[in-house]
Amino acid sequence: MYEYRKRTFCKMKQLISSFAADIGETVYDVKDNHISLALTLSSIPAEKQTLFGSILFNRGITGARVVSSTIKKTTVEGYEFINFGSHSNEQHGGYLNVACAIGMTEIELEDLVVRLRSIYIKFSKQNGMADVSKELKVITYDENDD
Repeated sequence: MYEYRKRTFCKMKQLISSFAADIGETVYDVKDNHISLALTLSSIPAEKQTLFGSILFNRGITGARVVSSTIKKTTVEGYEFINFGSHSNEQHGGYLNVACAIGMTEIELEDLVVRLRSIYIKFSKQNGMADVSKELKVITYDENDD
């Protein structure tokens, strides 16, 4: 099972990296993390990033988490945190975190990326972002099929 998940993670990294390149984003290369990936979201305005995350969830992309770009400070029990909820205190442009769970199939991975592409295109059009529909591969997902 572990070997299968490792192979599936490599496939996920390949698919997400290809999508990232198509939209001018990158995937963080975290050497010892073989479970989750972080896709930069610098093309989405910081104030729209959490909206993008909620749309992903509503369209069936569960388990993915958007960490928005912020330098906000949060205090908990007297301890101050910068970028609370993020994986770092460092400033970043926001990112989408996705994990490759045990038991995830290649079909589920492919469906994830098809949905992600489709949602990203629609979101970018509705929010006045650059039109990336020409750069992205053909989308077969119809959100009304859910």
